[in-house]
Amino acid sequence: MKKKFLVSFIIIVFVLVVIIPIAIGLATDWLWFSAQGYIAIFTTVLLTKLILGVIAGLATFSILYLNFYIAYRRTKDQPVALNNLQSQRPGFDLSKIIYKLLLPISLAIGLLTGIAGSSYWQVVQQFINGVSFNAADPLFGRDISFYFFTLPFIKMAIGFLFWIIIISILGAASQYLIRGSLIFKGKRFLTARTAKNHLSALMAIFFISIAGHVYFINMTNLLYTDTGTFTGANYTDIYARLPVLWGLLSIALLIAAAFIINTFRPIKRLAPSLIIIYIAVAILGGSVYPSIIQKLVVLPNELIKETPYIER
Repeated sequence: MKKKFLVSFIIIVFVLVVIIPIAIGLATDWLWFSAQGYIAIFTTVLLTKLILGVIAGLATFSILYLNFYIAYRRTKDQPVALNNLQSQRPGFDLSKIIYKLLLPISLAIGLLTGIAGSSYWQVVQQFINGVSFNAADPLFGRDISFYFFTLPFIKMAIGFLFWIIIISILGAASQYLIRGSLIFKGKRFLTARTAKNHLSALMAIFFISIAGHVYFINMTNLLYTDTGTFTGANYTDIYARLPVLWGLLSIALLIAAAFIINTFRPIKRLAPSLIIIYIAVAILGGSVYPSIIQKLVVLPNELIKETPYIER
């Protein structure tokens, strides 16, 4: 009885808080666009939002539920970490509780992602209907249209991938930790084979997405550097920051490869060592090295060094 009341209450609140405001907004927009003779624009926007929301929501739900379920299936018969709790409460069944939470958690996150994803309808339409500007940027040689139509879509996709993979890692790791497949023993971190393979695969995807972020976003941001004198990539950007970013991209891909190899053949220290190197390069190469180049190389001959980039 209590469950039925709770479900009914949640549905009523959802309808009042989410469905009705959306319906009122849609009706208002439809009346306005119809009165202006732009009903085709309204339907295009609405369909794009619906399709994008459904795709984002279903993809999120599917990926999360798959990873949560894999972690559950691999650990359901080995309740190690909470043995004491279960012995104190004979009726306590951790397996059933975890199993019952997998679906609603995945659905809730999928729904939120779908709603958020639908707001990117304009980014998708610009990507689909983008045209060439027939002019290339001076640093990477890409058509200028890439930065208006394609790059925003890539940023959206990378952000979506980050969101899904991080939640998948946290959700799966928490299950492995609760069930004893991840154990802290002194200064050592012990991992069961099933947990190691699953989490290594997720970490590989995570660092591939980091490599994508470095290539498409961090490198592209160099084109918008504002020195106060001019806007665009300067000497320090090209000869200090850009090489560092290429290094970070390479290290991120090496880390991903190390995690992939780790699923077949255990390599305990390779991935952690590379992650430490990545962090060190990001810190030193991101600020210290460019600052040294700027002070020792650029400032003594600033006009000579920066003139070719000002002319661009």
